[in-house]
Amino acid sequence: GYGFSDSLPGKRVRPRQQAQLLKSALDAIGAGSPILVAHSAGAAPAVAMAADPRQRPRGMVLINPFTRPTRPAAAPLLRLATAPGIGRPFRRRVMPVILPVV
Repeated sequence: GYGFSDSLPGKRVRPRQQAQLLKSALDAIGAGSPILVAHSAGAAPAVAMAADPRQRPRGMVLINPFTRPTRPAAAPLLRLATAPGIGRPFRRRVMPVILPVV
């Protein structure tokens, strides 16, 4: 995410790979066929999971899903937020100052 969570390393950050990780975690706890609740950027892995017949959840609730393209002006900030090494400090110290939560 772009909040206080750390990014997954390498190619695993794509929605399909996130969906596979989610499915593995659900299998590990014996969740079976869950109802997924996803917010913002979390909607992409949830939709990817629902689109795969081998991973299909019983249902899905998308809350304020991130479904629009990112404006080019915001792209540098998003790249900084996910950059190795500086992404975490940037998300924790800089983003709250320039993008305060209301």
